[in-house]
Amino acid sequence: MLDEQPKLRDLYAAETRDPKAIGAQYARIFDVRRQMIELTVDLHNRVNAVFTREQREAMHKPGRGPMMLH
Repeated sequence: MLDEQPKLRDLYAAETRDPKAIGAQYARIFDVRRQMIELTVDLHNRVNAVFTREQREAMHKPGRGPMMLH
C-alpha cells in the first residue's frame, strides 16, 4: 500500500491527468487491499482454530475480538 499511494498522488499531480492510468493505479491499490483482507480473514481463522470453544465465545463478546471481522 505504501508503495502504491505515492504513484496515485503523482498521477493526480500531473499537468494532464490520464484517466486510464489513474484507474489502473486504483485497481492495484484495491487489489492490495483485497489481499490484506483475505490474509486477515485467514489469520483470524487460523487463530480461531486453536482456541477452545470458551475462548472463541469470549472473543465474540461486545468490545472484544478483531473489529474488522464483526
